[in-house]
Amino acid sequence: MKRVEHHIKKGRLNGSIEFNGLQLEKLSSKELGSYRARSIGFVFQESNLFDDLSVEDNLTIPVDRKISKAEIESILKRFDLFGLEKQKVNTLSGGEKQRVAIMRAVLKNPEMILCDEPTGSLDEENSKNIFTILKNFSKEKLVIVVSHDRKSAEDFGDGIIEIKDGVINLNNELKDTSDNKENNKKQLKISFRKQLKIAFSLMKKRPLRLVLMFLISIIQQKKRFNRFFA
Repeated sequence: MKRVEHHIKKGRLNGSIEFNGLQLEKLSSKELGSYRARSIGFVFQESNLFDDLSVEDNLTIPVDRKISKAEIESILKRFDLFGLEKQKVNTLSGGEKQRVAIMRAVLKNPEMILCDEPTGSLDEENSKNIFTILKNFSKEKLVIVVSHDRKSAEDFGDGIIEIKDGVINLNNELKDTSDNKENNKKQLKISFRKQLKIAFSLMKKRPLRLVLMFLISIIQQKKRFNRFFA
């Protein structure tokens, strides 16, 4: 990050965030949404994958571009998952799921990857593998990891920001990784075919929630219609 400033007073966070010359607090909500969709890859403690879809579908659905078979094969080999592209995610181990989640973030070609406790639900061996993968990727892009694993942070991190009892401590000097790229404010567009796959996956997992969301959407549209003709 080129510059991060913060001031904490009485539990409130104030300041500004600048990344690659772009001041994020000056963006509108719509621009921030587009920025997150295109410029940031996310990896969570739970993989947040579509369990009843294949590995390949989970890699291609969130990405706003056509991904070739060769690119899929290349990244699967890089993450030691080659041959599993047609396998349903719900048949994978925890470590394999997390590798798929990281691959999904990498395929977006983001400017940075934010990881929230990416090894929190993994055993020691898988945790080490995940941190090794993230360390290797950090040679190409900025990777920020939130973790309670102090040892791994010291072993793999280029710098550590520690928050303890509400106090921020900079334990190591952080490297400046900015490359002054221009911000891409185009909206993320998902093809109709991908939208259908997501919809059917959600229907299988949470049919009641989907029905409620649909009803709420109808009610909201009806209210707008009534206000328009009132």
